[in-house]
This record gives sequence, C-alpha cells and structure tokens, in this order.
Amino acid sequence: MTIRLVPIDRRNWEKAVALEVKPHQLGNVGTNVLSLAEVSVRSEARARLILNDDEPVGMVVYLKNPEDDKFHVHRFMIDKNYQKQGFGEAALRLVVDEIRALEGFVSPIIIEFIDNNVDTQRVYERVGFKDTGRTVYNDEWGFTEKVFEI
Repeated sequence: MTIRLVPIDRRNWEKAVALEVKPHQLGNVGTNVLSLAEVSVRSEARARLILNDDEPVGMVVYLKNPEDDKFHVHRFMIDKNYQKQGFGEAALRLVVDEIRALEGFVSPIIIEFIDNNVDTQRVYERVGFKDTGRTVYNDEWGFTEKVFEI
C-alpha cells in the first residue's frame, strides 16, 4: 500500500467524481460532485484525490475556515470498494501532515461528522483526533455533528 494525495484538477476530477460510498452512507458525506463545486467557489478550500499507488481510493477536501481561522477537514470519503483496508487512516495521516505544513497553520485541525457514524469515529481516533465534547447542528443537512480535533 502506497497512499498519496494529489490535487484534484482538470486531468483527474472525473476519477474523483466516480468514487462512491456505500448506499447506507449516502447521507453521511456530501457527494464528490458537490464537494468539487464548492471548492471551485471557495478559494480557501483544497481538494485532494487519495491514491493507492495510482488507483483512486478516496477524496478529501480541507479548508481554512474564515469564521474561526482554523483548518477543517471538510469532506473525507473512501470509496465503497476500499473501505476497512487501512486506506482511510493512512490518507488522513497524510492530510494532517499536509495541513500542519501549510503557512499560517495554527493548531488544532477540526473535523466534524455525523454523531452516529461509529466507523468513521474509530478511524479519526486512531489518527489522533480527540472528542471535544462539542456538537454542532448542521442546518443545511439537518443533523447533529460531533466535533473532534487534533
């Protein structure tokens, strides 16, 4: 397994859009099309394709939130065919390293996720994210999210 992150651009965006989560996970994360559309209008956002060797296995979007001036992992997904194989944990470690190396980085990195998404929570905890004890209600999607940080 050789995981790496590459910027999503005009040469590989279709590979990102082709990635899918499992049917029961559809409400847990915005679609990759929506994520890329959002990145196109938010200059503070960066999208990365997650590759295992040269095979796309997932996608991540992170940004420096103008409201709190902190970096947030905004969207994170691993394709349904590659889940539970260690790709998510390996990729998230790379994301954390990439964010920490950015100019203007100030700790912590924040990640929010649906409060009943136990599998995702375990991945985040293995990487070192900690439960802040805070939750936020996502008005746009209509659910409560846990707030973790590293």
